[in-house]
Amino acid sequence: MGHLGAARRFTWLQYIHQRWSRSRAINSGGGTTNRFYTKATQRIGQAQGLCVGIDAYASPNRLTGCVHDANTWAALLASNRFDTQLLLDQQAGYDAITAALRTLVQSSVADDVLVFSYSGHGTTVPDMTGRTVDGIEEAMVPADFSADNPKLLMDF
Repeated sequence: MGHLGAARRFTWLQYIHQRWSRSRAINSGGGTTNRFYTKATQRIGQAQGLCVGIDAYASPNRLTGCVHDANTWAALLASNRFDTQLLLDQQAGYDAITAALRTLVQSSVADDVLVFSYSGHGTTVPDMTGRTVDGIEEAMVPADFSADNPKLLMDF
């Protein structure tokens, strides 16, 4: 997966900033409406984020820029009043990421806004479930991945 190109990263960062700024204007009682919300009193719940950045993979698989990406996302989210957790390099092992994601989701309620950002290695594995058209599943590679610990982060 690596980190996104500058043009795409800017587009997504700009989109989140614009959307969150609009929802804050609505929630502050400004009476503003926009295309995302039709009522000035519509409530947005708690805003929480989890940003993961991994540069320090075992050699020769080291990356550069992923920790920077995670810090940039965390700063943007924090500037928009998100409570954000960072997992960087060796902190971003399989167990730590899955526990943080589980806590993020299980602690959420209706109207909460959750953001998960990952910057690190990705890979593909054969789809053994038959649920994909191309027979390939995508996965994120945690910092502690190895032949002795072959756990990947997947969506099932």
